Amino acid sequence: MIDYTHLSYNNWIKAISNNGKTLEDRIIDVENNRVILKLQKWKKLISEILKYYKETDNIKYKYICLKYFDNKSIQEIQSKLGLNKKEQRDMQTVILQHIFLCAVKQKLLRYE
Repeated sequence: MIDYTHLSYNNWIKAISNNGKTLEDRIIDVENNRVILKLQKWKKLISEILKYYKETDNIKYKYICLKYFDNKSIQEIQSKLGLNKKEQRDMQTVILQHIFLCAVKQKLLRYE
């Protein structure tokens, strides 16, 4: 990529005609790949956390599914799981802290 910054006009035109990609197109591809890789890492992390809660704490697993995947309200979650508003808020805090710490460990986030 760095070599492209020192191209002459003729080489630049040749690069365009070779694959139809300019330097800008290649930079965009590289950036898009970074974003895709980061999203794949987040997906893997969330899958691991869901698996962990499914195996170790079924209530938290059900809460995550109802709240974040099914978009259920506080009242609907209360009727299905028997958790009041404060219990749901406390559970959400614990889950988000767990996700945060795992994300920091996997260098998806920085703790400052």
